Amino acid sequence: MNAAVNCVPGTTRSVAGVLTTLALLLVAIRADAQQLADDIENLVRPHVDDGLLSGVILVAHGDDIVFQQGYGFAEWEHQVANMPGTRLGIGSITKSFTENVTDALLREGQVSLTDPVEKYIAEFHRGPAGVIPTVGHLLNHRAGVPHRVTSAIDETQPMNTVAIVSRVAEQGLLFEPGSERLYSSAGFTALARVLEIAANAPFDQLLVRYVFGPARMTSTRDESGQSLMAGRAMPYRLGAEVDRIIVKKAPYKDLGFLTGAGSVYSTAADLRRYVDAIDKGVFGAAARAGLFGDNPNEWRGIYGRTNGYESSVDVLPSEHMVLIILANLQSASTGQVRAQIQALLTGGAAESIPLPPVVSGRFEDPQEIVGAFGRADIRLNNGDLFRGENEFYAIEGRSYYIPASGTRMRFRRNTEGIVDALISTSLS
Repeated sequence: MNAAVNCVPGTTRSVAGVLTTLALLLVAIRADAQQLADDIENLVRPHVDDGLLSGVILVAHGDDIVFQQGYGFAEWEHQVANMPGTRLGIGSITKSFTENVTDALLREGQVSLTDPVEKYIAEFHRGPAGVIPTVGHLLNHRAGVPHRVTSAIDETQPMNTVAIVSRVAEQGLLFEPGSERLYSSAGFTALARVLEIAANAPFDQLLVRYVFGPARMTSTRDESGQSLMAGRAMPYRLGAEVDRIIVKKAPYKDLGFLTGAGSVYSTAADLRRYVDAIDKGVFGAAARAGLFGDNPNEWRGIYGRTNGYESSVDVLPSEHMVLIILANLQSASTGQVRAQIQALLTGGAAESIPLPPVVSGRFEDPQEIVGAFGRADIRLNNGDLFRGENEFYAIEGRSYYIPASGTRMRFRRNTEGIVDALISTSLS
């Protein structure tokens, strides 16, 4: 039995034409997505195969996720693969969540930017000359709080906002509040403590109430200390053996000491939901302006890095593009891949990313280059050389290479043959 179809005269061909056009458009979109996937795969595969890239990459266009793939391992020793839903540490992207909690409490009248911090934390220091720090000073990194107030041993222990505020009190402020700006993770943890007191709730609950819930971030968690967190990737770093670069464990840290500043684990999909919520004004006009900026043709983003984890969330408003890269291996390859994928997404061709230089034999006594060179602290740990937290190794040309950042450097000697300066020669 044939079904009867009633058509308005003259419309049959136009409807068929529209359906054909939509079908062709769908084929084109799928072809573009497949080409993008192939281009990204060709770009990252050499670095994945060489153990230089580990994490999750997501690309969204408008409402659609057009690429999402895990690379490397969430747990390298047991070869547990990173998956699209793996939770990774997002470092200082956490600070943007804290800013949103602050804005929410400001709107509710529970806190004011002009409130003195001592209103909430009686023992909080004033400046060296007695200037009183405010909530606004903490929010804008102008309170004079040191960036870090913890030792390496402290950071292995479960710590909360009360413990960090106590250490801030012990160390005092570095300058008069409002007179300078110093990026401070400890300052943001102190801000988190202020918000806890103002709202009478633990900070992880404030995150759920004011950020994760409104943005539908169902997989995002604050550092849970000794509690298990399903699907969490462990952090790693790069080091060197006799003739090759290898993956090594990052030092163990309980990120509770970074509450409000770098303590959150998230997924690529949840961060994409966060961007969408900002775009729709869920967190207010200021949050949207902060992420999307004034120039819609310019890539804008937020970035975080801590103890083996590295994260970036980039948006290109004019093209409705979002690029998210979460890594559990600090490597120059991560940033290089980020730049080249941005080029692909704007219609350009990705340039091949060179692999790190080959490890060579040591050409000078490591003890001769140990010490402080300006802001760079060079140390020797169990035979391995470190600049800050990053291991480096000798390469040809009497130089060194830091695989975590791509920095090449060498040490200058004076006329007496004594090392007197460190010179960073390039980034690659």
